Amino acid sequence: MTTQLHHVRLHGLGLTDDFLLQLSDRAQTGKVEGATPASYDLPPKTSLEEAIQDAWDDARKAWAKYQQHGTDAWAGWVRPLLRALDYNFVGGGAAGGKYAVGHLTETGDVPLHFTRQPDLDRVTDETGLRVSPHGLMQGYLNATPEHLWGLVTNGETLRLLRDNAQVTRPAYAEFQIGEMLRTEDARAFRVLWLLLHRTRLRGGKVGPLEAWNEASKVLGQRANDTLRDGVQLAIEHLGTGFLRHNPELLERTRSGEVKAEDLYRAALTTVYQMVFLFVTEDRDLLFARDEDGEYLPDAQTRARAAHYLTRALRQKAGSVNGNPLHHDAYVAWERLLGYLRGGFAPLGLPALGSLLFQPTLLSGLKLGNDAFTAPCAP
Repeated sequence: MTTQLHHVRLHGLGLTDDFLLQLSDRAQTGKVEGATPASYDLPPKTSLEEAIQDAWDDARKAWAKYQQHGTDAWAGWVRPLLRALDYNFVGGGAAGGKYAVGHLTETGDVPLHFTRQPDLDRVTDETGLRVSPHGLMQGYLNATPEHLWGLVTNGETLRLLRDNAQVTRPAYAEFQIGEMLRTEDARAFRVLWLLLHRTRLRGGKVGPLEAWNEASKVLGQRANDTLRDGVQLAIEHLGTGFLRHNPELLERTRSGEVKAEDLYRAALTTVYQMVFLFVTEDRDLLFARDEDGEYLPDAQTRARAAHYLTRALRQKAGSVNGNPLHHDAYVAWERLLGYLRGGFAPLGLPALGSLLFQPTLLSGLKLGNDAFTAPCAP
């Protein structure tokens, strides 16, 4: 699954995009249970921000030297990067039956497999066993009860794998470390450091990383259940409202010209548009930023845009009952969608122009404020 963070992907773990975004934000990281300087074994009076910045500087220096001099990928790049995460890997094959990986930490609690193969999922006989680098680590974790988490990398991609009996459904987090350094993506590196630091992986099933994985899984399931129920209710409000206020649509539906599933899909698209914009606004991801993370639209432009965005709509929906005789809320919504399709510089809004925001059979119709604001109420 692609996340909202560049160069980070999740697949089959309990960890969620929301949790990674929380780690990526300085203010939000402080609210994460177990994310304290002491839990990362930092020296007294050293903050997480100082440690992350030092690790980022070390990683950048190692990457620059590796690129400039073309040194060995393991010695010149991967090992210094892992050292910045407080690992000290020793050589020698680790025990694990036929799945012998290349390195273990000095304390033996974290296995790592380094490969020079460009594709971590490609099956080769590099180790004498026809298996992919990813499969080798997965087999090792599944065969050794004392190890719950492991790392596999080729210098371009770094994966965090978990013991997983469902071999047909891989469970890992992937960091595109090569691109991360090429593009100076300090935000993604921050998440990498907080998530993959040596202190996170130790302790097995009672360790910090496992606790985060399980907590995220529970919260994610609750959120999915709530979202599913909310989406169904919103579709019912919208569909009923459109049919009530648009006699022509009602007649076309009765005649079969507009099928029930077409109306359902159009209402569902409207709900997805809402959810996308609600989340994007709440995470402050709507306005474009430059390479340093600074807003491109100025503060005055963003303040002006706030009157048109969904947060204002949601606040109004939560404080008043929509009038079925008035249709202005949906008219304002359609105007906002039009701005977002092509971009609107006076409000600093970017051009999203994706299929999600293209007109549907509901575009240009009437909808009472009661039916439209119900799905928007907080």
